[in-house]
Amino acid sequence: MPRRKSPARRRYDTDLSDAQWEVLAPLIPDARSGGRPRKATSRELVDAILYFLRAGVAWRLLPHDLPPWQTVYYYLRRWLFLKQQILVVGIPHEQRNARPTDCGTEMPKRAF
Repeated sequence: MPRRKSPARRRYDTDLSDAQWEVLAPLIPDARSGGRPRKATSRELVDAILYFLRAGVAWRLLPHDLPPWQTVYYYLRRWLFLKQQILVVGIPHEQRNARPTDCGTEMPKRAF
């Protein structure tokens, strides 16, 4: 039985513009080598994550024209983990535990 081509996805207010995507695209990690290829593009995944964050809905309530919620959840968790690893590994050891005044910036004081 031939597969039907899915209709064009609805545009949401949270979707990135082309200009925004050009800025963000280089920051998104490529798919891992090996394994099966992604069914959703990086842009679709980012748009779905932005929809989730803006709408504040449960994962299972993502619209059906976005990638499956399990896929979106997986990539959000993976990219957050990679960001955490970059932050920890990218900062020299002596600066990781430094107080804010040791880094040359001072924390603002609260006025009560």
